[in-house]
Formats: sequence, structure tokens, C-alpha cells
Amino acid sequence: MESDPYSLSALEDIIAPDPVGWFPLAMGWWFVIALGAIWLAYGFIVWVIEYRHNSYRREGVKLIKKLRDEPSLEVGLRRIDEVLKRVAMVSYSRERVASLWGTDWVAFLRSSVQEFRLSDSNAKIMAAANYQKVADTFGREDYLATLQAASAWIREHDRGDDAC
Repeated sequence: MESDPYSLSALEDIIAPDPVGWFPLAMGWWFVIALGAIWLAYGFIVWVIEYRHNSYRREGVKLIKKLRDEPSLEVGLRRIDEVLKRVAMVSYSRERVASLWGTDWVAFLRSSVQEFRLSDSNAKIMAAANYQKVADTFGREDYLATLQAASAWIREHDRGDDAC
């Protein structure tokens, strides 16, 4: 007797196709990979350029940190002023910065950063340190605050239009 064609015992297993492999990739994926590689290369190049353009900031902060242990407050203030002037001349043009001194110099420092962290009294003392004796009221804490403000200015100042 023949078996019934509709019987469940006559069913055979389903043959599944082979899974789809990752390679070779379709053209769209190669396009996405190329765009990603270009984007990463561009980002790396921009990062390297910014890192090199900000090397003067890192050097200025190093010079300021060396002044922390300066025994003479007068000499220390003069050197802080000198470092700030050197950093400003790199970021802005020499013609714009070199002739500034006293209150004009402090006004320039204040205008070239969003938050000027040096108190008015310490700023006046620093501006006058090259030309007159430092006031007796200026102590070690004021000196350290001036160092911190100078370091913050170096890190945060706006770059001039004619910056290198």
C-alpha cells in the first residue's frame, strides 16, 4: 500500500541557504569606510595643527610655574610681567603689544580674556613693579594669586587675528 502524500511522516527537513558573509562588502559600505577615514584624518590633522599653535601657551605656563619658588616678590612680579608680555607678543603682533605698559598693559590683558582673574590692586602692583618698589602690603598670598591669574590668562586668552 502506498503511503499517504499528506502524512506528516513523509515530510522532509527544510534546506536553509548558507548565511550571508561579511565580505565582499557592498559599494555603499566602502563609501562609508572611506568617508570615515577621511573624517578621522582631517580631525587628526586639525588636532596636530592646534597642538602646535598652542605650544607657546604650554611654554608660558611652564615659565610661570618656575616662578612659584622665587624668593623675591619684586623680581618675581617683573618676571611674571615679562612672561605675559612674551606670550602676548607671540599671540598678537609685536607692534600691538610691545609699547604697552602700566595701566594700558593691564587693560589689554583684561580685554583679551573673558574672565580676568587678577584683582585690581594686584594688577596695579604688577603693572608698576617694573618702575617702582612693590608695596609692603603685597604678600606671598598675593604673589601666588598673581601667578595663578597669569597662568589662567596664558591658557585662556583669545588669539589675535594676526596670531602665528
